[in-house]
Amino acid sequence: MQFTRTTDACDQRDIPDCDLIASALSGNELGFAEILARYQSRLFCAMLNRVGCPIKAEDIVQEAFAKAFLHLTSFRSNSSFYTWIYRIALNSRRGNLGTSMKTVSLDSNSVLLQSVETDQCESPAVVAQRSEDRNQVRAAMARLNVPHQTILIMREFDGLDYQSIARILKVGLGTVRSRLSRARAELRRELEPYQSGSATTERCLKPR
Repeated sequence: MQFTRTTDACDQRDIPDCDLIASALSGNELGFAEILARYQSRLFCAMLNRVGCPIKAEDIVQEAFAKAFLHLTSFRSNSSFYTWIYRIALNSRRGNLGTSMKTVSLDSNSVLLQSVETDQCESPAVVAQRSEDRNQVRAAMARLNVPHQTILIMREFDGLDYQSIARILKVGLGTVRSRLSRARAELRRELEPYQSGSATTERCLKPR
């Protein structure tokens, strides 16, 4: 099903998600179209980090929103809509690609490793160092086990808070904290031979 966002006399950008969902449930598809516009790009980037292929990521996102529309009555407002759709997309990804595959893709074109901004005034040597930093983080992340990859991506690159991660993974906050701590420790060990002090490395390892 295709949803199209149209211009309305009332700007829907200021309407809370819960009101848009209520509007969609009452039969107004424009409510869900606005929800789609708000979160589609963010979800696409998150799935691209995991599958490394824009076409597959787009398929997963479309399937997730289609499922969300069909099961909108099951959404509970005590959770954010993005957390809910994120979980649906992860389940859709597992169904499409199989659980035996890595949870994240670390392809060089992934959004995951483009998160550190590059200053246009930087020297070629500094730019080259940033590229090398990303390569080292990519290689280290690829060596982590799947649960540790997953939680690091959720926290450090998708920007999800602890409560959202807990809801998505269906675990307690204590489990999120301990798993994230172990993941950072494992990544730190993997990066020990490469002590660059780079922004990329420091941001992955610093608890937040």
